[in-house]
Amino acid sequence: MLAYLQNRFMPRKTKKQKILAKLHRLERETDQVETPKKTTPSQVKVSSEGLTLTNLKPQAPSKISTKESKKDYSYVYKDIRKILILTVIALFVEIALSLTA
Repeated sequence: MLAYLQNRFMPRKTKKQKILAKLHRLERETDQVETPKKTTPSQVKVSSEGLTLTNLKPQAPSKISTKESKKDYSYVYKDIRKILILTVIALFVEIALSLTA
């Protein structure tokens, strides 16, 4: 159903958008390769007449920085503690009711 809605309400990609997307994918693939190829990367210029490719000087691949984020799970521990306390209280109530009956 989602595919039906996307086809019905989403605009279709133009040829220019498809070419740009393919170029971006190719650039991303070449950035991921450890040994760069000897071909020069190209830049796409979009004008009103169409797409033109121009050659550029090779650039050094950008460094990917990895950030180690410490995740805060204190809310989970509070919830578990609350559940355990309520469970113990419920068990004592059940035992007390069963003894008085």
